[in-house]
Amino acid sequence: MSNFNFTKRMDAYAGIPLISLLSIFKLRNKEIPQKINKILLIRLGNLGDAILSVPMIRELKRNFPKSKIYMLTSPKTAGVYTNVSYIDKLITINLSLSNLYNPLKILRKENFDLIIDMENYSRVTALFTYFIKPKFSIGFNSENQFRASLFDASFVYDNGDKHEVDCFFDLVRPLKIKIKNKELEFHVKADKHVDKLLKENKLSKKDLKIIIHPSNNKDWNIKRWSEERFASLITQLIKKYKAKIILIGIKEDKEIIDRVKRLVDSNKNLFDFSGRLNISQTAYLIKKCDLYIGNDTGPMHLSAAVQTPTIGIYGPVNVHKWGPYGKKHSYVCKYNNKNNKCWPCFEISKINKNCKYPLPCEMAIRVDDVMKVVDKKVKEMGR
Repeated sequence: MSNFNFTKRMDAYAGIPLISLLSIFKLRNKEIPQKINKILLIRLGNLGDAILSVPMIRELKRNFPKSKIYMLTSPKTAGVYTNVSYIDKLITINLSLSNLYNPLKILRKENFDLIIDMENYSRVTALFTYFIKPKFSIGFNSENQFRASLFDASFVYDNGDKHEVDCFFDLVRPLKIKIKNKELEFHVKADKHVDKLLKENKLSKKDLKIIIHPSNNKDWNIKRWSEERFASLITQLIKKYKAKIILIGIKEDKEIIDRVKRLVDSNKNLFDFSGRLNISQTAYLIKKCDLYIGNDTGPMHLSAAVQTPTIGIYGPVNVHKWGPYGKKHSYVCKYNNKNNKCWPCFEISKINKNCKYPLPCEMAIRVDDVMKVVDKKVKEMGR
């Protein structure tokens, strides 16, 4: 059983009974410690969520510069948090029944003054918080998850139109910190491997280089725009702008990317870098390009974080909550909650089972709709 499936099963079958039992013994601390020396943040997934949490971590560190901030995370998001200078110590765990006890035992000995559980639905992380025994704990109160009873302070998780960046800031409200900057960030480091790829493929600064990520997390294929339309978009971008298109993705995306490539009229200006880059290298590549286009995925949020103009394509997901964060970024979404009662449907326990891939809300997005946004972006670049 994979670590992901283990976590889901533990959460589903053991989460509620354990929380119900432990909440009987939970004595809530009403006051935050006057002196906060050690803070533990918990966020196990996913890539995009981790990127969106960085502004809150930055402001927390700015307000508590002498406090040591620990981060408990998983291999899925460690590549993001390794890059965050505001974190003093990163702890990465693989969740399985055999290796839960020792990490919790070690963390409990740290005597944390404060734990902030940044997960919005996981009952497992709420249980972690309880067993680590901090002096004070904060977490989300999410509908039907029963996790709030294990925290000293909790805030109702806004599953509506509030952007996820702003939701993370809800968690530090009890600390009464001053927030100066909510911008995304990701520290980009030059990479010889990326530079070599660009040079080998004769991609230069003068070229209009557009990153396209046509895939997404395999667990959420329902969010994916059709391969045929991505291929048609690529064909138009090459024909109209002589753009150099760079396809990115992980190794598991290869099948989808290969299908897209076969559907494109000509592969002359098409370059496949999928499966060849880690998170840091992907960030550097995106930073060196002029535009990013893709589904609602971690790499899309990474693009927004490195300040490359980004266009997100949104079907069933609430774009107000999960859209690319920042003024220079855009999205294409044809459905809204005023005219389409079924939208958004991509929420926990609320996926429209009557819809099959490709979804109507995704099929409503035409290639011309995306091209209109591209045209505007290219004009703003002065191309």
